[in-house]
Amino acid sequence: MQLMEMIWQMNDLSQNYTHPIQRGWISTMRRWTSMPEFQKIWPRVRSEYSQEFVRFCERALNVNQPSIVLEAVSGAPTHHHDEWMAMQREFGQEFLSYLQIKVFKVPIWRGRPDEYLQAVANVKAANFWLIGYGDPDQKDEMLSEPARDRLKHIIGIVAIFDPIINPAKPNDGEAKPKELLLWVRGPYRMSGVGSVVFRLLQENRKLNNKLFARLPRSGGGQAEQMQRAMWVQFMNDFDFYGVPSVETDWEGREIHVQYDPT
Repeated sequence: MQLMEMIWQMNDLSQNYTHPIQRGWISTMRRWTSMPEFQKIWPRVRSEYSQEFVRFCERALNVNQPSIVLEAVSGAPTHHHDEWMAMQREFGQEFLSYLQIKVFKVPIWRGRPDEYLQAVANVKAANFWLIGYGDPDQKDEMLSEPARDRLKHIIGIVAIFDPIINPAKPNDGEAKPKELLLWVRGPYRMSGVGSVVFRLLQENRKLNNKLFARLPRSGGGQAEQMQRAMWVQFMNDFDFYGVPSVETDWEGREIHVQYDPT
């Protein structure tokens, strides 16, 4: 894979792959990408390369883009156990400082950070889906029950549930909003997964209730500020709008956006 990327860069193949002088390299790389070993590993590594290189592979080398699958689960997933455990640890580590916040000397989350995702999955009447890659020759899909052969590799979760941390307070006479949690593992962000997830939620009429989503404020550097701005813009693209936080020490730790189906 590294050799392919080096060849792509040195020969500017994004612009010149149709030129006759590049025929040898393109033919060689197409043989490489047609191998079963390459096809098996591509969904796992495509997010580790630049978007330009990924587009080149999938356009010029006929590498198929994996499908996105949402698989509904209730409680602990029945398969992909090792990946599920690793994903819980990654989530807990990413939001460690947030989940250990104390308000009036009481932790906002009393469990271990790596137990939070499982607690969300266990919420009564929660809609909880694993996000994963499926076969490239199948369409993006939301599954109503686990299907071991359809979901090849899990890369995140999306859930709609009654909040378990500091629930948002509705105005008088309003229904209590549910929380939307969409989290994708670090290496798979910026690859279009989130947009597909929202499309599947909309197509399957899962966004019919008033919702809110939150992003913890972590760090004050440029990178963290840019990440927060990108998150807000992404949520805006799907009709979530910013709402002012109550001016307390707690609320200053997170950004809230809200969705109203009406």
